[in-house]
Amino acid sequence: MKSIVSVLFCFIFSLSVSGQKKFSISGSLNDKITGTVVELATVSILNAKDSSFVSGTMSDKNGVFNIKGLAKNKYVLQVSYVGYKTYYAPVTITGDKALTNLGKIALVSDDILLAEAVVEGKAPEITVKGDTVEYNADSYKTTENAVIEELIKKLPGAEVDKDGKITINGKEIKKFKVDGKDFFSDDPQVASKNLPASIVEKLQVLDQKSEMSRMTGFDDGEEETIINITIKSGMKQGTMGNALVGGGMDIEKDNDTRYQAGAFVNHMQNNDRYTLILGANNNNNMGAADLGANQFGGMRMRRGGGGGTGVTESQNFMFNMNKEFSPKLSLNTDIRYNGMDRNSITRTNETLLSKESFRDDSKTGNNYISDNFNLNMRFDWKPDTSNTFIFRPYIRYNNSESNELSTANRFDYYSNDSITSELNKAFNEGEGYTVGADLDFAHRFSKPGRVISLSARGSYNDSYSEENSESWTNNYKDGVFSNTVYLNQRSENDDIGGNFRAQISYVEPLGKNN
Repeated sequence: MKSIVSVLFCFIFSLSVSGQKKFSISGSLNDKITGTVVELATVSILNAKDSSFVSGTMSDKNGVFNIKGLAKNKYVLQVSYVGYKTYYAPVTITGDKALTNLGKIALVSDDILLAEAVVEGKAPEITVKGDTVEYNADSYKTTENAVIEELIKKLPGAEVDKDGKITINGKEIKKFKVDGKDFFSDDPQVASKNLPASIVEKLQVLDQKSEMSRMTGFDDGEEETIINITIKSGMKQGTMGNALVGGGMDIEKDNDTRYQAGAFVNHMQNNDRYTLILGANNNNNMGAADLGANQFGGMRMRRGGGGGTGVTESQNFMFNMNKEFSPKLSLNTDIRYNGMDRNSITRTNETLLSKESFRDDSKTGNNYISDNFNLNMRFDWKPDTSNTFIFRPYIRYNNSESNELSTANRFDYYSNDSITSELNKAFNEGEGYTVGADLDFAHRFSKPGRVISLSARGSYNDSYSEENSESWTNNYKDGVFSNTVYLNQRSENDDIGGNFRAQISYVEPLGKNN
């Protein structure tokens, strides 16, 4: 018996080890005509099933590439370089060999001869630069007035869910930057749902280390996945913008009128940028996250409240500024207001056939209103090469209210006699604000790698919410009124709190690599 258990254990252990084994793909790149090596070409591994990006690298000075950390699967090898036709080849890793060597790959020139000798090349769709995956925006066609969200949906390995959350290669995007500078850092949907796709030259996806890690050079293990948008060079000086106005009727909802209006203005001069976004619509396009719903999520109505159903009318005002006062001092600030008014009506008809068969008819109407205001500021000050200060104050204000009226009637399925009838009324409201600030400081000593840093975080919040509900339930016996049950409930929640924390750290290099 023990021998059988031992054999099974060894078998299971061997399966586990093999399942964790990683594989590599290597090869070398040469020009098909001249035979010269092709260095700095982009080599990407795509999933054969959906063409999503898996991994990639660039060829070295000898034209050699080696991509590690792959699992057993079917892939597509993509090689791209300006002046050459993009090369594709299917690759299957079966697990027989740890390294799959593709040998020499000959790239074919993509030169085009016109009346004069003119060489044209197509920029690669995807470029891998270290830990950064770079997408060429012009390689993905969008409609004339599309926003960045529509462009992202076309990228290999990218997904945008119904709530606007963006994931690329399985990683959620937490922040957007524009030309390396923060853009509405607390809500990535402001960029994805409002910035026009036509201004984008490249989308760079990277894992960004924490602020303190970047200041000190010491990796604290904290990072987030972000998108950096690079603006087309022709749009980096002067003022540009667009406006959109549209309207119509929703024939599926009693010819309700629908409208959408928006404006985008961007002014850039040298390293300064000013962006204004305005929007108003009643077609359920919030243009940003509903901060009021996030603040008072526990206050929602039992039958829907601030949920995502119904028709939403919203207004947005957003302003972002990057100002460089000097090479030592810069300011990034954004102001945002978002207001929404959502109405929904739900009707339900349900029949249950059992020992006691009955029919239910119900109707629920809900109105949810919220106003949200955000202010974020960031001061970067570098008085000299040894010291860095980053100061980030912020303010949040949210208020919301919800009204609900519902009726429900239950009838005997066979006699159609009333069994119960209900009337429910509810009103919720909430208001809250948060103020806070973050401060980071780092000093680099003359000895390379020696750094002392200080970080401090503090905030104060005050929020109040109130819920009132009334319900009347009429009971019937054999279709004749019997009694009424009345219920009146009221609850309040007042939450006041604050927090402060500080951390100091010191990094001392030990030798060359420790």
